[in-house]
This record gives sequence, C-alpha cells and structure tokens, in this order.
Amino acid sequence: MIVVCHKMGQLGNQLFLFAHLIAAAAERNSSVLFPGFVDYAQYFSGPSRGIIPRYPVPVPTHVWPRWIRDLFYPIALNALRVAKRDLLPGTRWFETKWDVTRMVDIGDPAFLELITCRPVLCGGFFYRCPKLLMKHASLVRTYFSPSAAMATKASRIERNIREAHGTEFGKRIVGVHIRRRDYRVFKGGMYFFPLEIYVTYMRRIWELLDGQCCFVICCEESLEYSAFAEFGITFGPGDMLGDLLALSACDYIVGPPSTFSGWASFSRAIPRYFIQSADPIHAERLQLSDFSVEWDGWT
Repeated sequence: MIVVCHKMGQLGNQLFLFAHLIAAAAERNSSVLFPGFVDYAQYFSGPSRGIIPRYPVPVPTHVWPRWIRDLFYPIALNALRVAKRDLLPGTRWFETKWDVTRMVDIGDPAFLELITCRPVLCGGFFYRCPKLLMKHASLVRTYFSPSAAMATKASRIERNIREAHGTEFGKRIVGVHIRRRDYRVFKGGMYFFPLEIYVTYMRRIWELLDGQCCFVICCEESLEYSAFAEFGITFGPGDMLGDLLALSACDYIVGPPSTFSGWASFSRAIPRYFIQSADPIHAERLQLSDFSVEWDGWT
C-alpha cells in the first residue's frame, strides 16, 4: 500500500503524482491513498468516492462530508514524521520534496516489491515511471474521468469552442496555454515568455496546418484580443478547471512546460509541444512531428 503524505503544488502536479503511483499500484495489485487530494477530488469520478481519495475505488462507496475527509491529510503528514524517526516498524518511507535528483523510479522492482508487502509513505513530488503510466493509461484515465458535474461543464465548453470556430469543416483546434502569474518568478522567469513568442508559434502552426486551424487561448490573467487579432481565437473560461477542460477539448496543445497543460495532453491523448526558449528560431523549425502526448508529468 502507498500513502501519499504531501500535497505538492497545484492540480496538475498532484494529478501526475497520483497517476504515476496508481500505475505502480496497478502493476502489483496494490493500493494508493492520497488524503491531500481532497482539494480536487470532487471533480473526478474515482477520487470523489470513499472517505479518502484512493485507488482502487472502495466498494460500496459513500459520500462523506468534506470536513471529515479533511481530517486525514494531517494524519498522513504526522505519519511520515513519525516514520522518519523509525517509530513505525514495518513501514518504509521516501521523501523527495522538489529535488529532482532524489526522484524515485517507481517502476524499479525493489519499489514494486515494497508496495506489495508493507505500507510505503511517500513525501514529495518526484515519483515517476512513464512506462508504467503508458501501460496502465486506460485504467488511470478512467479513474480520473470527470465527475457528473464536471462532465456536463466539459461538454458545454467543447461544444461552445467548436461551434464558435465551425470545426465541422475540418479545422483543427489548437490550445495555447499562456502561463504568466507564477512563471514570472519560477526558475528565475525561465519560462515567462512574451506574448510575441506565442504569436510566433501560432503563425508556424497555422502554416503547418495550411490555415485549417483556430486557437483557444488559456491564461490565468486577462489578455487583450488585439495581441492575437490576426488569428481566429477564443479565450478559455479563465478559471483553473474551465481552462483545463478547454485545453482537453483541443487537437493540439502548445505552451511552456507545465503539468497543467501536460495533464490535458495525457488525459485525452492530445499531442502537445512545450516551448523551451524565447528564441523564435525554435518556432520557425517546429514540425508537427515535434508534438507528442505527455507521459512524464514535466519535471
């Protein structure tokens, strides 16, 4: 059994963390408990059921009040603290924090053996095995399928996007994820790109698709339409879940490295391209073959 003891980052980070550990558990018929995921559990069919977000989904299920579900996250945090003092016999623990050099390969046979025979407490973010996630992708996607309310919202957003652009005539929808607020300081602003760079990539994609495309701009900040006036665009809803659903409705996704747009790519097998540099030469060299489905959960 795996217990996720930290809720690291926001929605995209937590989704990929949970997804990779579910793939490891599925490989060995084990289980995963993620108490901290209650912040987002209501939006997904699997995590919304049971007293703790967990895989496999408990049967029978019961709808528990949020205040009860919130009680288990501090318990998990304290369990990790106690285990680190060697006060939980028979329990193993790992802690990676945000240190990629301490990433745990959860496809390693030694890790898979551990989770079949004893509780394993996982703190931090870097638990990965893209090969296992590929193998169990269908199961993971089903677990994270939208809840009823979220599915209704997703259908409405996708319908509005396609009707606005007349995609029944063969146009491709390209989601453009512009991340600004936290990326101003993240890694010293390494991925905080000026709008001109996004426009340069949009022009190149327009060329690659022979003009048979339209764009959905998703950004957590308000942007001026005039910056993209040469294209047929719509803006995403502007809220976290709405933008995630909008990106998930696209045929291609482009944006800076992000688990947010990465999850939109993984969840519906949508090809994505992560912009790594503000040098426009990279946009000019872009090919459709450079797009691929995200499996890692960008690290």
